[in-house]
Amino acid sequence: MTADPGHDGIELRNHWWWRPGWQLGTRYYTWHLTFPAEPPFRRLVGSYQHTLSGFAQLDAVPMEWLHLTLVGVGDATAVTHAQVCRIADRVRREAAVLPPVALTFQRAVVLNEAVALVAEPNESLADLRRMLTAVVSESLPAAPAPAVAPRAFVPHVSVAYVNADSAGLHVSRAVDQTPTPAAVAVSPLLSLIELHRDNRQYEWRTIEDIPLG
Repeated sequence: MTADPGHDGIELRNHWWWRPGWQLGTRYYTWHLTFPAEPPFRRLVGSYQHTLSGFAQLDAVPMEWLHLTLVGVGDATAVTHAQVCRIADRVRREAAVLPPVALTFQRAVVLNEAVALVAEPNESLADLRRMLTAVVSESLPAAPAPAVAPRAFVPHVSVAYVNADSAGLHVSRAVDQTPTPAAVAVSPLLSLIELHRDNRQYEWRTIEDIPLG
């Protein structure tokens, strides 16, 4: 997903097209940040979802599926259970010595395929992502290429996904006209999950949750 260049002319694109390597039934191991016990953050998300509730081209993300995508591991058909366990064990050890990760969210932005809360710059999050990338690449040296081509990392939590190609003018204006909320700090969990999108939303089975500080 790419960001709005800062004008009302953004074109929204259906997020739910099948990326290369994905289809109905695909299961994918990945590391996400999750937010199971963050009431202020959920209220912030809910305020934007309320603003956007009248837009048929947007699918609100259920609270239990809010996430910040970090680093993919691999297709569940290509990564063994033993490899997943080894990766989780190493990440658990290395995360224990990293600084705590506390993120701050405030304003939503309109992206081409979603409306999202973007995390403020955070070096501890960058450290965490570097560690995860190193562990996965060293543990799976012969792993297939990611299903999605690498791109600049913008840490964000989507509050709604676009379900149809459309003009973004009215969505952008609705977000811009939402009263500026107070900034919300969160302390997420690091979650290793088995992800799918069979039901036009991201759902998963949690393999391991790791507190970050």
